[in-house]
Amino acid sequence: MSPPPDSASPPRLVVVGSDDGAELFPDGIDLGDAVDTTGSADAADGTVTVESVPTVERAVSLPPAVDCFVLLPVDVGDAETTDGDRDRTPSALATLVDSGVPVVVFAPSATLDAATAFEVGAADHVDSDRPDATLVLRRRVEALLRRRRSEQSRRESRRLLDVVFDHAPVHLYVKDRDGRHLRVTDAYLADRSAYLGKTDTELYPDADSDSTYRDDMSVVETGKPILDKLEPVLDPSAEQFSRANLHEKYDGVLNQDALDDDPGPIEWVLTSKVPWTEDGEVVGLVGVGIDMTERERAKRRLERQNDRLEEFASIVSHDLRNPLSVAQGNLELYRRTGEESRLDAVQTAHARMERLVENLLRLARLGQIVDDPEPVPLERLVDDAWATVDTGTATLVSDTADTADTADTTAGLGTLAGDPDRLRQLFENLFRNSVEHGSTTHRSHARDDSVEHGSTPDSTDDDTVEVRVGRRPDGGFYVADDGPGIPSEDRDRVLERGYTTHEEGNGLGLSIVETIAEAHGWTVEVGRSDRGGARFDFVPRRVA
Repeated sequence: MSPPPDSASPPRLVVVGSDDGAELFPDGIDLGDAVDTTGSADAADGTVTVESVPTVERAVSLPPAVDCFVLLPVDVGDAETTDGDRDRTPSALATLVDSGVPVVVFAPSATLDAATAFEVGAADHVDSDRPDATLVLRRRVEALLRRRRSEQSRRESRRLLDVVFDHAPVHLYVKDRDGRHLRVTDAYLADRSAYLGKTDTELYPDADSDSTYRDDMSVVETGKPILDKLEPVLDPSAEQFSRANLHEKYDGVLNQDALDDDPGPIEWVLTSKVPWTEDGEVVGLVGVGIDMTERERAKRRLERQNDRLEEFASIVSHDLRNPLSVAQGNLELYRRTGEESRLDAVQTAHARMERLVENLLRLARLGQIVDDPEPVPLERLVDDAWATVDTGTATLVSDTADTADTADTTAGLGTLAGDPDRLRQLFENLFRNSVEHGSTTHRSHARDDSVEHGSTPDSTDDDTVEVRVGRRPDGGFYVADDGPGIPSEDRDRVLERGYTTHEEGNGLGLSIVETIAEAHGWTVEVGRSDRGGARFDFVPRRVA
């Protein structure tokens, strides 16, 4: 079996049964731009090379690859031919057909008729006795070569396409007019076959997939591309869309400056979609998604850092200036009057500035992303944090009713993945906030890093407040109390840096809580507890 021809080499025609087959094609054959459709820079110019061999044995021993044989009557040159001699041409045809190369028979019908030629396996037959035989032969051979080279080009195109979709280190896909996946690379997919024949909304029915599907339909209906659009990944789980396949395929070769050692989930991609057209009609789209997770995380970290710097500058310029002015004023009065009570005011102002600086430094340190979390037993952490807060008569309850869906239920509240020191600071601030504003015993001397709750119809004047800590079904947790609660109009503001209703407060206590939560990838939701007090829910975010 002859291998398929290489579309980058000149088309090759071999005339069998002649010492000078070129005389059949005196003007040569030029297939022009019909030879190659792959766009290869090395493709042949379409000029067909014509060779001649006298025997079938020589023909089948030629090196590959031959595009076409033209078979002349063989071994029938004697003046008197016999039936046995005439039978040699069909036998020669069968031998050439077995080589896998298409054969055009150019012989008198009396020697080998068309029906017999096609029955043996010829690709075409031209009666050499017809007046225009040479012209017809040229046209038939040219048409055959065009088809053969075109088919080869399509095979190479399909092969190259297979290589791209099997090995491209990007998320590349082709969809039809209805947005269904026809092909998709497996670089980031655990099972790409699960995508085939399905739209984004069928794969992941949510608001994000509705948006990507609308983009698909826009490209198909308008014919206009969508370029470089930053999008959240529809399913960022490590099993479905992650670098795991790339790491497995190219282990030890990947640029570790660009990719983490841990092939975790991809959360953001830069998407481009262009219309796929045939004969001027849009029949689908081609899209590509490039992993932008690390860049987007870095961008958002920088934005948060810039926001903190601006807020720090505002707090320093405003909140530090006030106690500093108080200290300077009282110190000047002491120098004038010698009243020692002025020094007490100076000391109080200095203490306030010290607490403010301490909180600012804590915010700066705790705002860094937790890159290497560790399992932390939550119940032990909560107990340690409670022990360091002046809780007075307040009580702590660990609510284990919602821990069934957590990863570890062996220790009551299970475990949290995070930084133990920062998590302890988070709970300390929450407990202090609940205790100082939940019981009348502590309200009179609330610290300045807490938020004053105010009162609601469900408030109580009982000196004892109960604080509850529990897990959420989604893996998060909550801290709730039965104190006076937070008015609904203030719930969107209590986490803001600098927001406080206390005359001496600076509003950093709960801001620190939110900063620690963000560093762990959680959002904080402020609401009302079942007993009318304040409740803080910590919800794992789907994307960073």
